[in-house]
Amino acid sequence: MKGLFANMRQFLRAAASRLGQWLAREYTIRNRLWAAVLVVLLIWAAAMMIETREALPESADEHPAIRIKRLPVADCDLAFSPCTVEIPGGDRLTVDFPERPLKPLNTFTVQATLETEADIRVIQLVLSGADMNMGTILRPLEKDATGHFRGEVVLPVCMSGAMRWRMDLDIGYEEGYIVASFIFSTGQN
Repeated sequence: MKGLFANMRQFLRAAASRLGQWLAREYTIRNRLWAAVLVVLLIWAAAMMIETREALPESADEHPAIRIKRLPVADCDLAFSPCTVEIPGGDRLTVDFPERPLKPLNTFTVQATLETEADIRVIQLVLSGADMNMGTILRPLEKDATGHFRGEVVLPVCMSGAMRWRMDLDIGYEEGYIVASFIFSTGQN
């Protein structure tokens, strides 16, 4: 890896030297613009080299890989009833919206309950349109006094009226993440 950075430094020095020679020979406005573009690119390349060097791990022990297990989309519709899915390791996750029906621009609560709650670090809600890009809503779910994880969400309005949503719950354990996915609809007549 050190050879790569040494070669990059040599390249940057040679490019800067040639740029100086070129500017001395051809000093026109057009060449000044090209020179400015080249200088910006050289500065960017140097910054990327330094940033990349900082970001590279020295060993696998310092930056262990994050393991992610994505579960299949649950076969239920949260708009009508709670959903329960099996989590690897024997746990069960139940997700519910205590307020129904769900309406856009109204705050509603997302509630997640795990039977064992074994060493959970975080539960992050990721909400997006299932069939249409409506942006992405990220919310951490906070553990309350009853042991449930809760968070509040406001859905945007879809101009077509009915909208299908995909909700992923990223459950962070000590050894990695499990992603449970759910589909629900709003705006049905």
